[in-house]
Amino acid sequence: MKLEFTTTACNRPGVLEMTYRSYTSRLKNIDFSNSTLYINVDPAPNSNNILYIKTIAEKYFGTVICNFPKEPNFAAAVLWCFNQVKEDMFFHLEDDWILMRDVDINKMVKSLGKNNIQCILNKSSKYMSRKEAGEPALMPSLFSKKYVDKYVALMNNSKNPEAQMKYIFRKNTDELRKHRSVLFGSRCEYSKDIGRQWLRKNGLRREYEKTSNSNSKRKWSPWVTWVRGR
Repeated sequence: MKLEFTTTACNRPGVLEMTYRSYTSRLKNIDFSNSTLYINVDPAPNSNNILYIKTIAEKYFGTVICNFPKEPNFAAAVLWCFNQVKEDMFFHLEDDWILMRDVDINKMVKSLGKNNIQCILNKSSKYMSRKEAGEPALMPSLFSKKYVDKYVALMNNSKNPEAQMKYIFRKNTDELRKHRSVLFGSRCEYSKDIGRQWLRKNGLRREYEKTSNSNSKRKWSPWVTWVRGR
């Protein structure tokens, strides 16, 4: 089948290349040459040669539609991507994952069904706690557009988008809570995060806003700042 894909990316071509090479080789029964990718590329850690990201994407997808914002904002990136989708289903794939084993997209479609919001290629068998079971997440997933649209209508570009989706799921109407996230297949590792490894290798970390309570968790900053550090 042909399929629409969405990616939120930073300007790190090597990581993106690993991600797309992995998923296009192991995600089976997709005609990638006739599939469309919507990719938002934030200028972080810088904007040097940022257009090269599109060149990489075009190696793996037949149609590539890019957005290059002037400033990085993860929430805005997710909303831009989700608003581009035209078809009933799409695959959301951030730029820093690799697929650990072969997956048949037809089996994901079957798992998604008619009433679930997404089918997740989970990163480990312990990924979802009881509290999180069924909640939306921005891991590599096949999404149902009609249910994602209900979340997008309630989201903004100033807070962590995944946290917003979880909050909406927990606090909103019973109608939304009926459409749950499901894990694909057996509870083994399908997706591996390579983003943190890249940060450590390059001596970078994401900067968070300071909170008034030093004992509280750091507040997520919507404007992603990349700084040197441990």
